[in-house]
Amino acid sequence: MSSLNHSILNDLPLPVPPVAVQKRIMAKADELLSETQRLESIYRQKLAALEELKKSLLHQAFSGQLSDRAVNDIEATTLELQLGSGAEA
Repeated sequence: MSSLNHSILNDLPLPVPPVAVQKRIMAKADELLSETQRLESIYRQKLAALEELKKSLLHQAFSGQLSDRAVNDIEATTLELQLGSGAEA
């Protein structure tokens, strides 16, 4: 098997899209990055809220403060966190 050298690599064509296409690609990549960062922020907020809910539930459970209403409130909050309020979309 022959090895690749600098002159062989220099002779290989490397197609590059026109500048306008490159700009559109970068604009879309920037848009997707922004959306990804927004969704990550929402995810982190919901994760923190869920952790606070867990702490609260454990505190109430071990201090004898749980009631049927508290359990219903916790279930509703958990469902809301899972479904989201729709404001993030």
